[in-house]
Amino acid sequence: MPCSLKDTVLQQQPECTKSTIKQALHSIGGAQRVWCVVEAPDDVKVYEKFLDKTVSILLSDDDDGRRSCRNVENIVSELHAEEGNLHLLGIRDCDYTRYDDTYKAPNHVFVTDCRDIEMMMFNAPSVIEGLQDWNAEFPEKIDSCACVERYLGYLRIYNDLRQLSCIFRDKLTKVSLVWDCSTHSIKSDYRKNLFDEFKKACEAEVTEEDFNCFVEEKQLEEEPYVNVCRGHDMLNLLPNMMIQQEYSKKKDIRERMVKSYSCSDFVNTHLYNAIKVWANTRNLVILKPC
Repeated sequence: MPCSLKDTVLQQQPECTKSTIKQALHSIGGAQRVWCVVEAPDDVKVYEKFLDKTVSILLSDDDDGRRSCRNVENIVSELHAEEGNLHLLGIRDCDYTRYDDTYKAPNHVFVTDCRDIEMMMFNAPSVIEGLQDWNAEFPEKIDSCACVERYLGYLRIYNDLRQLSCIFRDKLTKVSLVWDCSTHSIKSDYRKNLFDEFKKACEAEVTEEDFNCFVEEKQLEEEPYVNVCRGHDMLNLLPNMMIQQEYSKKKDIRERMVKSYSCSDFVNTHLYNAIKVWANTRNLVILKPC
């Protein structure tokens, strides 16, 4: 049986996504198809629930096989500039762009309402209800987890806006900095542990005084946790807090979240409405009906 265009495109990845789309546009099917570029595989699992099956959702691979929000923006912007009339959009995590007055999303690129797609799901009643039906302790544990992870979020925002080039991966994301496995509880000195590790990971000199002034100036403590916490940080700690093995796997929790995320909740987001306006102006139907 011959492969469909969508099958062919998926087989070609992780080849550079821009080249993949560019090549496909030379065919009638590719020129008529709607293309959507997202950051990573986890994003595909969410957006394929709400985008029509006629939409090809591709990852943001560059020539080196790397993926990022910047790649989403570059792929979409460059192809629109080079190819003219094509049906291509991109979806990227908001990250901390809401705190950067200079940021403006490129045309045809849309950002999540919350810090990232995981935090959009944590913000959806359907997801919380789905997790609660699975285990009644989830809502309480999520709140406790958010109290810890928002401090790490402050450090991430501080790092981004001060352009400190601190590497968080494998350093500040260690659960052992905040979680005591022997007592199954949050460490009382988790803030000190995180800040001390942050100082060591930064190339530039940072002081706790400057950091605290930054948090106060940006009024970060008044921000909803879904704007501050990073989804992957939440999903690193939350399984440990659930303790019971049945509920203590990051992959299983995220799969339950994706499964529970309802169309009615997604419809109520700015992201949904932005995509809908974009599609309507082009006489395209790319969102599944609820």
